[in-house]
Amino acid sequence: MSGIDMVSVEKQSNIYLQQLEVELKYLKENSQPVYIFGAGRAGWYLLKVLQHFNIEVTAFIDNDEDKLGFYSDIPVNLTEQLLGENNQATVFLGLFRPDSADRVIGKLKGVGANRLIHLMDAFLFAYY
Repeated sequence: MSGIDMVSVEKQSNIYLQQLEVELKYLKENSQPVYIFGAGRAGWYLLKVLQHFNIEVTAFIDNDEDKLGFYSDIPVNLTEQLLGENNQATVFLGLFRPDSADRVIGKLKGVGANRLIHLMDAFLFAYY
């Protein structure tokens, strides 16, 4: 009978949480804008986790013009608009599918993003 190796799960969750702690500490010590790429379910989830840790999200960014406006009372702008204004911002990737991360990271770097964070698994462990 195969099962989940709970020791491995616990070790991985500790690694994720350590990574998250480093990022949260950085954000609290620096006053850079914080953006979430992806104004969808994963982005909403990241917003809730960041709010839980008292991190203010400046805006969502997305490539879909149909999502422009507001999402959960946070402005949604096109990627190029915000990153062109501030390439020192921290951008969290609100992506549940890791296979789409490489494409998105390439696009964000192409418009000047320097600080990209994709720790969706860490957020899942941290919030529950």
